[in-house]
Amino acid sequence: MKYRREIDGLRAMAILPVILFHAGFVGFSGGFVGVDVFFVISGYLITSIILKEKSEGTFTLIGFYERRARRILPALFVVLLCCIPLAWLSMYPKQFIDFGDSLVASSLFGSNILYWVTSDYFSGPAELKPLLHTWSLSVEEQYYLLFPLFILAVWKLGKKWILFLLSILTLVSLAIAHWGATNQPTANFYLLPTRGWELLIGVFASFYHDKKENNHHIFNKLVGDILSLLGVILIAYSVLVFDNETPFPSLWALLPTIGTVLIILFAVEDTLIGRILSHKILVGVGLISYSLYLWHWPLFAFARLNSLDEPSTLVFLSLITVTFLLAYLSWRFIESFFRKPSFELARGKIFSLSLFFMVLYTGIGLTIHNEDGFVDEFVARTTSEKKEQARLLTQYWGTDLDEVMNDDGECKFWSGYLNQDFIRRFNACKEKPKHTILVIGDSHAMNLYNILYNIPSLATTSVVGLNRGGCRISSEKCDFTDVFQFIAKNKKYIDKVIYHQSGSHFLADKNGNVDSTLAFDKSLPFTIQQETIIGVINYLNKIGELTTVLWVGPFVELRENALKFLLPETIPEINPTSIKRFDHLETTLVDLTSESKLYEYISFNSLYDIPKNFVFYDGCLTYLDKDHFSKCGERFISVNLNIDLIKHSSLGR
Repeated sequence: MKYRREIDGLRAMAILPVILFHAGFVGFSGGFVGVDVFFVISGYLITSIILKEKSEGTFTLIGFYERRARRILPALFVVLLCCIPLAWLSMYPKQFIDFGDSLVASSLFGSNILYWVTSDYFSGPAELKPLLHTWSLSVEEQYYLLFPLFILAVWKLGKKWILFLLSILTLVSLAIAHWGATNQPTANFYLLPTRGWELLIGVFASFYHDKKENNHHIFNKLVGDILSLLGVILIAYSVLVFDNETPFPSLWALLPTIGTVLIILFAVEDTLIGRILSHKILVGVGLISYSLYLWHWPLFAFARLNSLDEPSTLVFLSLITVTFLLAYLSWRFIESFFRKPSFELARGKIFSLSLFFMVLYTGIGLTIHNEDGFVDEFVARTTSEKKEQARLLTQYWGTDLDEVMNDDGECKFWSGYLNQDFIRRFNACKEKPKHTILVIGDSHAMNLYNILYNIPSLATTSVVGLNRGGCRISSEKCDFTDVFQFIAKNKKYIDKVIYHQSGSHFLADKNGNVDSTLAFDKSLPFTIQQETIIGVINYLNKIGELTTVLWVGPFVELRENALKFLLPETIPEINPTSIKRFDHLETTLVDLTSESKLYEYISFNSLYDIPKNFVFYDGCLTYLDKDHFSKCGERFISVNLNIDLIKHSSLGR
């Protein structure tokens, strides 16, 4: 296959926004679309190789898989090896267990499935997972496994039928992705069925190029200049404008993917964009782009794990410099070496080495999991006066909230989505309790559901949770229409709807970045997003026309790394800056909600008295992470909560 320098330049255009987005640089809120650019490039290049070899009669499955193994596995296995000791030194046992699981998944190319089940890509805890970025490698490997088999199965039908079948697959995949962006966002983000269309767009580009070369057809240079420039604009717009609130992947993802196709098809050497992308600096970055992708995320994750606060811009710039150095060394001495089909590294040795390391890392990961993250060794490394606190921290810190949700097996249950199991259980409980409380909101509402679950006076009340992590009812990313329709249909069975969400989603830094840790930095100004609050008010007014609604305000978030509480002479108190800014937010919320007659607002802090040393209560940590309560914190609040305020608010209106 003819080498195209501009494709490597396009790789550089994809990887740089990814790195800057992950480092938190302002102006790159949509940098995650760089992965989508890579998907299109992969679909194009892989198909081009297959078409060339099929036309020459030299294509074999074993040869295809050998090339993929040489290209992907050696550098990946080196990065995994380097991550193991860093994870041992940096992580709490629960985090180390999760790392062990991800080590197994990364080795077996199932990372995307693991993170679908355990982690939202855009959530804060995800930034502490050193192997999170391997989800995209798993998507590509799953594609590489299936696509050649598909081509072999349908090749005799001819290219017209192949393109017809691929068109059907692409449209179905895109339709599912657009639906899933609001209904199953986590699965939608990670899984091949909703990402496959992006790779297939690259496939169509390859078929088009193959036809163009066979017909010796060359586009007018002016057309090439215009369309390739349009491709750059579409990608740049996505990088600059998209953010974690953009439903993704969905029809919005057509912008960066179509932009990539336009560059692949029309940014030939004699066009302006082709010449720019062929510049030696961009080509050099593109050549090491795979290693850049492999190294940057673990470095960022371990920096965050070892820092009490979000690392500074200077730290991230230093890490990016180290990333480039490691990536060059990785490309020069690992990638380039293993891609040469030399005698010393013949096909059999490549497969044998690959299998060996897959088994090795799987064994290490399973050992970490089975040994509970080596909790005893972790406690033994802690300073003597903090050993008991260290052991208590291991019980809670780093646990995914989904793992600690309460369920009595009957009429107290929770679900992230309005699925058939939820509806079945709700219908079975309609007539049993005298009262039903429906808790809706984001992951903080999951905490509130657990708190209400544990209150003895609600023992005969059905407490039901419909809560989606990271989803607020005013968010474009999350569609709560189905929840509203469910309430409308079952309003006579629902005594009260309680809404609750994170307060940090109403706060922004001076640049308007919502849900930013910087909003809690006392050295920086912050703003309150009133338009977001108005969105919640409008939605709750709609529900208030159907049934009784109570908006329980946000609780004060810790916004601290629990590592600091293992340091000698640390006072276990909530950051005063967090308290001050949440008090300011509370005042604004009270002012904006005071006119409503369709729902009632009540301060979460008014429900119980917060002790000064609330971070540690009854010998355990009350926070699960930086902004969620642990089981211990939930128990404390359940015992001390003024339940009368919740039971009687808004009733008898």
